[in-house]
Amino acid sequence: MKQHFIIKNNSKRLLLFFAGWGMDETPFLQIRPTDTDWMVCYDYRSLEFDTDLLQKYSEIRLIAWSMGVWVASQLMKQHPSLPISHSIAINGTPYPIHETKGIEPAIFEPPTAPAAILTTSMSTPPENNHGSYPVRY
Repeated sequence: MKQHFIIKNNSKRLLLFFAGWGMDETPFLQIRPTDTDWMVCYDYRSLEFDTDLLQKYSEIRLIAWSMGVWVASQLMKQHPSLPISHSIAINGTPYPIHETKGIEPAIFEPPTAPAAILTTSMSTPPENNHGSYPVRY
C-alpha cells in the first residue's frame, strides 16, 4: 500500500483517507483541510501499513471510500491502539463480497454459456449464402 502525505505540517492531528480501488492521490490533491496533516492511502496490492508514520499523532480522523472501507476495517483491527477519534465510511463495506452486505458472490463466478451455443459445432459448413456460420442462442 502507498501512504502519501498531501499535507505534512507537523500537526498533532491527521486526516487519514483510504481511497477506492484503482485510485491514487491525484483526485485529492486540491483538498486542503486546515489545522491537520492529510494522508491518502491507496494501491492495495499489498496491505503493508507503516504505523511509524502515525506515531506522533494524538488524534486521527479516518475517512474511507469504496474499497478503502474494507482496507481500513482490516487495518484498524490489526492496529487498535491508533488514536482514531472519528471514522466515516463512504459507499463501501467491510464485506466486499457477501450475499447481503456486499456484492453478490455470483458476480465473481465465471459465466456459463447457454446450452444451445455449446451444442453448435463450428466445424459444420455454413447453411446460408453469406459464407458465415449460423448463430444459435
